Amino acid sequence: MKTTKKFCYTAVAVLTLALALAGCEKNKTTWFTDVDEAKSAATKQNKNILLLFSGDDWDGISATLKENVFTTKPFVSKAQKKYVLLNVDFSQTEYAKTEITDASTDEEIEEATRIQTLYMQKEDLAEKYNLSMYPSLYVITPDEYGLCSIEFNETDETPESLLEKLEQSEETQANLVQLIKSLDGAEGLDKVLAIDALYNATDIMLRNPLADFAQEVVSLDPNNQTGVIGKYEYELANQRAMQYAMYANDVVSAAKEFEDVCETGHLSASEKQNAYYMSAYILAMQSEPDFEKMISLMEKSYEQDEQSDLAPQILEIIENIKQVRDEQK
Repeated sequence: MKTTKKFCYTAVAVLTLALALAGCEKNKTTWFTDVDEAKSAATKQNKNILLLFSGDDWDGISATLKENVFTTKPFVSKAQKKYVLLNVDFSQTEYAKTEITDASTDEEIEEATRIQTLYMQKEDLAEKYNLSMYPSLYVITPDEYGLCSIEFNETDETPESLLEKLEQSEETQANLVQLIKSLDGAEGLDKVLAIDALYNATDIMLRNPLADFAQEVVSLDPNNQTGVIGKYEYELANQRAMQYAMYANDVVSAAKEFEDVCETGHLSASEKQNAYYMSAYILAMQSEPDFEKMISLMEKSYEQDEQSDLAPQILEIIENIKQVRDEQK
């Protein structure tokens, strides 16, 4: 059969259109929106994850930044060579679908349950990195260890400037990844020291994913041979206190966790000062505060290090507590 030039041109045009449409479809799915899918892809591709928290339909910033930076071809084409891109968006429009009424159909109830489950996963992830503003950008590992946060300009950021910031963070990322890898196969006190090195190198706001290591450190080094477990005993006390305060509304038990760790743990003077301070601070949340107990705890806090930067503030707080106590008599 003879092929005409017209047929050839038509075939080429159709093929070109098909490739173009395929490219458009790929751009639409460049940013993952499912956390598990992004983690799986990152593991398979041996990449870290660039995690964007956004509030497209309410924060007044995210949608514009996406249009001008995050979803542009110059940014995406280069960023996805090194990272799996994950966008966790907290949409008010979507969340509104979780509301169920007596008139809701089975399909609406099922969809509401799905979205609610999805949002719980999103909120857990946001809490893990101490998310406090939208939008925010982080680099994390496939196992959700936080490597760094990326600051950006809300109004003047460009694809090129953001790519440069990512490049500048690569040394920090690489160092932390190496410290994470050093945990593999480490045992005993060597693992304690490896955990401590990772903990110290990690930004304080990104340490939540390391919380499970605290109990492991205490278990591996019960006699404090490494001299580092005080900070992890403090961390465990903090975790228990948060559970009491946030989920049981029991501030007395929460405060006692900090007081007890000072008596039974291996805390340094600085750590004890912070722990006693936190114990008194939590007791102030009572509807009827125990002023004498708060003063006693603050005095113990001050005694740990009278020359610390915190010491003058402690003395001022003690006087304020006494003044409030006397006014309420």
